[in-house]
Amino acid sequence: LAARFGVTIVQWGVPVQRAALDSGLAVWTLPHTALPVVTLALVVPFGSRHDPADHPGLAGVVADMLDEGAGDRDAIGLAAALAALGTELSVDVGPDVTTISLTVLSRFFEPAVDILFDVVARPRFEEADFLRVVEMRINRLRQLRSSASAIADRVLLRGVFGGHPYGHSTLGTTAALEALSIDHVRKGHARMVSPAGATCIVAGEVEAGVVHDVVAKHAARWVVPGGKVKAVAPTLVQPQPPRVYLVHRPGSPQTEVRVGHQGPSRHVDAYHALVTLNAVLGGQ
Repeated sequence: LAARFGVTIVQWGVPVQRAALDSGLAVWTLPHTALPVVTLALVVPFGSRHDPADHPGLAGVVADMLDEGAGDRDAIGLAAALAALGTELSVDVGPDVTTISLTVLSRFFEPAVDILFDVVARPRFEEADFLRVVEMRINRLRQLRSSASAIADRVLLRGVFGGHPYGHSTLGTTAALEALSIDHVRKGHARMVSPAGATCIVAGEVEAGVVHDVVAKHAARWVVPGGKVKAVAPTLVQPQPPRVYLVHRPGSPQTEVRVGHQGPSRHVDAYHALVTLNAVLGGQ
């Protein structure tokens, strides 16, 4: 493709430098010295597919609560500490993984690592913050009821994946959120959030040796009571019969159409070729 369309492909000459801690946390370093900045991304293998059957949306609430105070800092104190570093914390939860990331000037690398591991290891999980987070998520679900596109997306997930955890969004349902308690969140965090299988990726003006030492120092507090969290084996997705769903929403200005079916696993050898094919077809 590059030759056909005259595209020049530039490859980085710096390989990813990998290490691992005794806790099971992988540490990847990508030195990049163009600017005096560092980006940290902690990828933790928990997401909406780990939600209990009776609590869809639990993983999303756990992820939302991570930046609502940690360790000695309440929510306001944590926001102030991040602001002092000139950064903000981004928490993104998906079906399989949750990513916590931030970007700072390289001279603030260690304070940023300190905050990052405080957030995952010592979240405060205060009742008042929990109630506010749940209320915001319920209000978001109410807003989505007025969106034909959001309704179509939710029906498509359920139609393609049925009762599998992939069949609901990270928001969950109103009924499930109303039934949640702060104890569910605390137990969910203990069950799902573990250094075993997680990866800390650091890219920027850093050296691999420094990254390893600093991450090892601050990640030492990330200890799961009772030992490592056991990996949750993915539930097999059962094929769903072809169906046509019609959802009537009075007043919609236009019709939303979704057509979909189950695709190959992420682990198939042809994954990257399929992603490229999807882009060629316009799926960007």
